[in-house]
Amino acid sequence: MNGKYNVLKLRALTAFEDRDWLSPRSWAEVARFAPARAAYSYLKRLYRWQLLERGFDQHGLLYYRLSERGANRLAWLRGKLTARRFPAVRAALYARVSTHAGQDPTVQLRELRELCERRGWDVGGTFTDIGVSGGQERRPHLDQLLADCRKRLYDVVVVYRYDRFARSVRHLVNALAEFDALGIQFVSVHEGVDTSTPNGRLVFGIFATIAEFERELIRERVRSGLAAARARGKRLGRPRRTINIGRIAEMRAQGRSWREISRELRVGVGTARDALRGVRKTLPGRSTKTLEFVRDSEDR
Repeated sequence: MNGKYNVLKLRALTAFEDRDWLSPRSWAEVARFAPARAAYSYLKRLYRWQLLERGFDQHGLLYYRLSERGANRLAWLRGKLTARRFPAVRAALYARVSTHAGQDPTVQLRELRELCERRGWDVGGTFTDIGVSGGQERRPHLDQLLADCRKRLYDVVVVYRYDRFARSVRHLVNALAEFDALGIQFVSVHEGVDTSTPNGRLVFGIFATIAEFERELIRERVRSGLAAARARGKRLGRPRRTINIGRIAEMRAQGRSWREISRELRVGVGTARDALRGVRKTLPGRSTKTLEFVRDSEDR
């Protein structure tokens, strides 16, 4: 209900703006109040709240005008309701330079701040990586930016160019996909890409398609290579390992513990036990990674 009454009060006080005096009837017409009795009742209430001043002309007609307190209240209401309907956009700026010598991120940040000022965005944070190569996906300030975005601290991420943010299409598409899932827009100044616009979303879709095509090509190449290796008779997966069962039996006869045996032979405790039992074992979850247990006749 408070929001409803704030809108009503804003509409009532706005009628007095840029007007010296208003009679109750003319005020009711300007403020679009109906019926008139409700308008006069609300007008008296505004006067009791000291938001209006009143006076009489030479003929004894009653007039009202906005008081100083009413003007301040009007400005406060307008700002509050405007902020509620159009909340401020929190922008995160990211800049990067590869070397410490001869490169200054100030040039990038100046253009980013000018863009935010033109669009009315509030700069919530500035992240700058200095002396870091763009080929590295893990960068200190970029990681901090992504962590803050996952906390929904920003509404838009602004960068100077694509290559300042990511050097590979895969890295860029993954980051944009995460921003899209979080409801965060991405703006690149010099490429003119803004994912909050239809054109920006089109470019993002093209990049995503290229990345998917690249992944499919890599998958097909891997499958073709595996098939060719199998055709040549090459065994794929982890190589088999031979366990000296005689050595295990000898160490057990000496009273050595399973942990000491596994540490010396560099095998697991369970593997050593199964080997001594003469069990052929397949590692769980790894069908191609098997161990071959062979008895050493010389140690028997």
